Amino acid sequence: MRKQLLKKVEAYVVRLFDEHPQPKLTYHALLHTQDVVRAADQLARHYQLSKSDYLTVMTAAWFHDAGYLTGPPKQHEETSLTLATNFLQQADVEPLVIASVARCIRATRMPQSPTNRMEKILCDADLFHLGQDTYKDKQKLLRTECEQLAEMEISGTDWRQQNITLFETHRYFTTYAQTLFMKGQADNLNRLLEKQARKADKDEPVPDSQPPPTPDQPTALPAATINDRKKDKDKD
Repeated sequence: MRKQLLKKVEAYVVRLFDEHPQPKLTYHALLHTQDVVRAADQLARHYQLSKSDYLTVMTAAWFHDAGYLTGPPKQHEETSLTLATNFLQQADVEPLVIASVARCIRATRMPQSPTNRMEKILCDADLFHLGQDTYKDKQKLLRTECEQLAEMEISGTDWRQQNITLFETHRYFTTYAQTLFMKGQADNLNRLLEKQARKADKDEPVPDSQPPPTPDQPTALPAATINDRKKDKDKD
């Protein structure tokens, strides 16, 4: 019965992505959800979760970003858990399981705040890519998505610093995820720091004889051309 329910969950979420196409979601597309489902399955099987807990984690993994399709991005977790709750209630799933699914989804809101093993597994699965070789490609997709949703460009410097801050504050919650992904996360952080240092050295201004501007005499910065911004973005 639980396997059949998970198949129905998968079919429903896939249909949501088909029926509510969002071209701006270059990162939070169906592929991301499927990646998180696979990572959650790997972690859940390692910890030999009970059938009920496994159902909870996998259902939450399928629904965790579905809210991007039908509501505002900043509140997508709440929309996601509402979609999951409505679906599971119609499927006559036990209220305790439904509540656990909702808590798992809510725990993925940044900064992540899991309180039990199921929630920790989903949180680790959601950000497993931070420790993967595919991290750079994934972040390019996320940067494009953020720019399209905000309708503004994000400079390479700002984007790199945001990612460095995320790496420096993020930790995996389960020991198994730490074993699998921590080294890769450290390697990816080091590459970002090295690139930041190279950019800082390259962009360091050459001293001249003019005095620094006073507080009431701001320096006018030349506006970057569109081509220059595109070149800088491609390099990042």
